[in-house]
Amino acid sequence: MSLSSSRVAPSALSGIIVRRFCYKRDEAVEKDDLSSFTDKVQSNIIEGIPVPSNLFFGEAPRDLRHTRRLARLRRVVGGVLAVLLAIAAACFLWPNGGQIRNILIQIWLMATPTPWLRSHISPEDVEQTMNALVFVPLAACFVLVAPRLRIWVWWVLSALGAMSIELTQLLFLSARKFDITDAIFNTIGGIVGSLLGAAILRLLCRRWSKNS
Repeated sequence: MSLSSSRVAPSALSGIIVRRFCYKRDEAVEKDDLSSFTDKVQSNIIEGIPVPSNLFFGEAPRDLRHTRRLARLRRVVGGVLAVLLAIAAACFLWPNGGQIRNILIQIWLMATPTPWLRSHISPEDVEQTMNALVFVPLAACFVLVAPRLRIWVWWVLSALGAMSIELTQLLFLSARKFDITDAIFNTIGGIVGSLLGAAILRLLCRRWSKNS
């Protein structure tokens, strides 16, 4: 083999060098873009800007627990939730059912000041409405305190909680009775409250994103 044939032509050698340089440059650009994107996401999480995902309605943040704003919200809502749980426990587990009944009748009298309203709204209607309304703020607060859970999980927990209350009244409170209708309306209130909490969370995340 001759010496001239073993050498690489200058044009071919320059093409190889150019291609290797362009590959190195593109690889470096991709690494820089990935690094800057990662830094941006991390800084957004630290500053309290949510990272979108499809947790609730397609726009809820993924790392909610690591945002400062949501941490403050969870502390406030957690305090409110503790008070609401104490009130709900007193209502559902009060041993004297007659006293609870008298309170519901007083609420019915205040809600129906005219004879026409009292002829169309019974004390039982007020009772079932109250059963649903008690669970609405509870479920909403639970969603805001633990936003990483899927929305359907709170529906299942609402049904389980309602049945647990009725079974407790049946087994341990002789003056109270098991009523499946109460459990159904409690569950409905839990579903409505969880949807309300998810909607509030979505609105807050949008506001935080716009103000950031």
